[in-house]
Amino acid sequence: MPGGGITVSGDFRKRNIVNAIYFLYILFIHLLAQLSGEYMLKIDGNSLTLQDVVRVAREYVPVALSEKALPGINASRNYVLEILKNKQAVYGITTGVGELSNQYIPPEKAVQLQENLIRSHAANVGEPLKKETVRAMILLRANALAKGFSGVRTALIEKLLELLNRDIEPYIPSRGSVGASGDLSPLAHLALILTGQGECRENGERVPAARVLKKYHITPLQLQPKEGLALINGTQLMSAIGCLVVHDAEVLLEHAQVAGAMSLEALKGTARAFDARIHAARPHAGQVRIAANMLNLVRDSAIIASHAHCSKVQDAYTLRCIPQVYGAVDDTIRYARSVLETEINSATDNPLIFADEKDVISGGNFHGEPLAFILDFLGSPFRRSANILGTHSGPYGQSACFGPPPFPGRRKRPELWLYDCTVHGGGAGLGEQGAGPSGECGFHPDICGAGGPCQYGFHFRRARPHDPGKRHPGAGH
Repeated sequence: MPGGGITVSGDFRKRNIVNAIYFLYILFIHLLAQLSGEYMLKIDGNSLTLQDVVRVAREYVPVALSEKALPGINASRNYVLEILKNKQAVYGITTGVGELSNQYIPPEKAVQLQENLIRSHAANVGEPLKKETVRAMILLRANALAKGFSGVRTALIEKLLELLNRDIEPYIPSRGSVGASGDLSPLAHLALILTGQGECRENGERVPAARVLKKYHITPLQLQPKEGLALINGTQLMSAIGCLVVHDAEVLLEHAQVAGAMSLEALKGTARAFDARIHAARPHAGQVRIAANMLNLVRDSAIIASHAHCSKVQDAYTLRCIPQVYGAVDDTIRYARSVLETEINSATDNPLIFADEKDVISGGNFHGEPLAFILDFLGSPFRRSANILGTHSGPYGQSACFGPPPFPGRRKRPELWLYDCTVHGGGAGLGEQGAGPSGECGFHPDICGAGGPCQYGFHFRRARPHDPGKRHPGAGH
């Protein structure tokens, strides 16, 4: 340039223009959200909700770092710099990790240590995680770092949020974590993207992350001391899956109650089993809530009112026990939600930086046992819910529409013993002791009064001998 000025390359100018446009885009979205009342999520490490996670993962709500989080983030980062300046031996910053934690790493090699950590741990295999899971995972990792105990730069957190806001999807294979002991390896695959390594997914295809970052004119980060360790120590994959599962479980339970109310009408049942007095006598919170919901759903039902004074003594097990079963499901989901809402606003790094006290403490907040337990716990109630829903249809439901015989001695429709007694097997699943539309009758053929193939489509299996006039041991009462 004339006068000896600095020459600016076209690529440099183009990159700055694109970054300026992105900044203006985020500013515009923020202002638009304020003017229109639309939602833009701001994370601070302390106030994230399960619904926020779902909205970012599935609805692509834009995310920004809250100004409230900056003092804590900057203070912990400054203390890390102080540790390096004083050449203190601190785990993962100036020492090796794992078995090499007693090996001192000089400050000039601390940057290389972080990159080595990421590369060595990015070892997952198998099918990639779903996009919604990856997006939830990115949000949760950013929120944990925003809490201010990890010693990272604000630029690192903002780079994670840029992945979300620009809809960049890291390719993270789903197999290879270390179980409940943290999500080291999947988080390492995420961390690689920030450095321009690893892979992303575009239009269903695996592509190099460097190509994607270049496409969006994003400059890769060079991880600084502590930042690699801070990115991979945590439970964000478990938490991401847990948040999405619990949200879907809540929706499913709502639908199951509506389906239960419809079944009650179709099977000519009564709402008396939802009477508040019954549930006050056994006041589990979920049971009381579900009974009230069910009563409200059928309160104005003309169908139920039309046979309020019929001769039927009581409804089948799976109609009468909706509050007890779904109530237990509700309590389980609520407990799982409470654990997750604590976890997603927690610092799960190691070590943790307590800048105000000028202290660094090694611990085990990366461990995912609280999440492992609730995710295992959630499986059982939904298997049981599926059993109940299954019995509201098929041969059982069809025969149930006619109503059970008034007394056992006058069995004009003997197959209704099947309806009354195999509903839930007295606690056994449909594949065990009970029967379902595709299962087998759990009763001796004599109970149905048939000596050959069942006219209702079930195939008899042998049961232990018992009095043909009695209900199967273990059947619902």
